[in-house]
This record gives sequence, C-alpha cells and structure tokens, in this order.
Amino acid sequence: MSLILEALKKSERQRRLGETPSLGSPVMAVRRRRSVLPALIVLIAIGVAALWWMQREPAAPDVEPIVATNSQMARGSSHVGRPGSQPA
Repeated sequence: MSLILEALKKSERQRRLGETPSLGSPVMAVRRRRSVLPALIVLIAIGVAALWWMQREPAAPDVEPIVATNSQMARGSSHVGRPGSQPA
C-alpha cells in the first residue's frame, strides 16, 4: 500500500515539475538536523575545567608564619622568629 502511495506522490511531483507553483501545490518542509558537535565541545571543555579544578593544589603561602615561643613571650622579647632561633 505504501509503495503505491509513494509511486503516486512521485508521479505527481514529476507531473508538476514543469508547472509554476500555485496556492494548492504542496510545500515540502525541509527540516535541518542540528549538529551535536557544539554541545560535545562544550561538554568536553566543562569536563576538562572540572578536572583541572579538582587536581590543582592550593597556593602555598609566600612567607612562613611568625611563631613566638612561650619563653620569648614571657621575657617580653621584641624579637620573634622561628622556633629555636636566638635573639641577637
């Protein structure tokens, strides 16, 4: 049944091929297929950014924190440095 219908449609198209289109002539809507490539590129970029974010290490401080020992605080020493360092 569908083969007969397809043949009738084809014959009608061939018959109307040389005629100018009228208001009653059928219009074939052309549907473009969207490309998946842009979405795929965006997903890959998001994945790479997420992996980078999870793999990065926190920035190390440039300066060591100043640590005062209890004995230096008790003496009121103005020299505060690393533990074990001697005041000059």
